[in-house]
Amino acid sequence: MFGRNYINNDEKMAIAMSMMKVNEQVMFRTDGLQNLDFEDNAVSELVGRQMSAMSALRSMVGFETPDAPRKPFSGWKVKIEYEALSESGSPYRSEYWFILDRDAQCVVNSFEIPLL
Repeated sequence: MFGRNYINNDEKMAIAMSMMKVNEQVMFRTDGLQNLDFEDNAVSELVGRQMSAMSALRSMVGFETPDAPRKPFSGWKVKIEYEALSESGSPYRSEYWFILDRDAQCVVNSFEIPLL
């Protein structure tokens, strides 16, 4: 990781594709949000994880020009893919990202990306 640009362009594209798949799943399961069932824990939890991921990403995406000089090394990224059960017992898959400091002693930031 270099500077405060926590994710590179390839990672941005991969995350955007994941979010698009999640959005398509939500739209399919809710008939384009026309039949939103607030009792459907799986959909509600998926929407919550998606919104949380998008909020975290907006706060971490750098807006530098492509020709900007590269910043000095500033830390590490660790990405863990896992499967778990939500609080309501619904199974789900996610990636959890940890942004570590230069010495890998401290987690600077972390966020979850829902997967399908």
